[in-house]
Amino acid sequence: MSHDVEPFPALHAWRTIPWRGAVTGILIFLLFTVFFGVQGVFNLARSEWYGAVSMLALSAGWGFDVLALFRAQVLRRMSRAPMRGVTLQGRRLQVRLDEKFVVLDLVSAVLVVTGMLMFAVGVPRRLMDFPFAGEGARLIYPAAALIVAIYYARETIARSRNFGESVRLSEAGISTWSLGREPIRWPASGVRPIETRGDRNIGTRVSIGPTENNRSVRVDNLSIGAPAMLWLLDFYARHPELREELSDGRSIARLRSGAVVEMADRYA
Repeated sequence: MSHDVEPFPALHAWRTIPWRGAVTGILIFLLFTVFFGVQGVFNLARSEWYGAVSMLALSAGWGFDVLALFRAQVLRRMSRAPMRGVTLQGRRLQVRLDEKFVVLDLVSAVLVVTGMLMFAVGVPRRLMDFPFAGEGARLIYPAAALIVAIYYARETIARSRNFGESVRLSEAGISTWSLGREPIRWPASGVRPIETRGDRNIGTRVSIGPTENNRSVRVDNLSIGAPAMLWLLDFYARHPELREELSDGRSIARLRSGAVVEMADRYA
């Protein structure tokens, strides 16, 4: 049975809006969503079905990007942690990615790849109309669309793997798919939140290294939310004598009770 644990104090910096990151990204993706949506409707009105599908796929893809960014902002501020994504795997505590975030991210990538590939094929073959698509642009646009499609295709493959992705904590250290198979040792100096752009690709992170340029864990895409993950990392970084709890149910019980928060104003 799933329960929400006691409130976790959220950082003031995480409660504010990251204008340089998430808001900028949301505005850009909204612009893309509206622009390509209008083009899709224009193609529909002219019964140009190929162009309509391509444009509407792109519009929907970037629309899902906006939703993913909004979901990350919810997780960034979430003071209660759903426990359904917290399990024991072997002798490690596992915190899974947020399912809604992963689905939104993956659907976005698939739709953008589909739309861009159709665009790259359709413009030079005159299967669709697009503003500013003169004779010269009919060569430039497909090349640009193909580059974007390849980028998003790589993202699609990476995100499809994320369905099983998690942050794993053990006595030996912290491990994620992005950090490699071997766990990163617990930092002797403790963990700390670091300033990032807050966008989809970088996100809100917690440093687990001596400098901000060292290793970090993204926390605004995890099922328990960013604040709970910060406090979980903080507690076991400060208490090496209790890390054996990570191999059994005591760590889950401690997280469920909110006992990982020792000083509520530590990150105020």
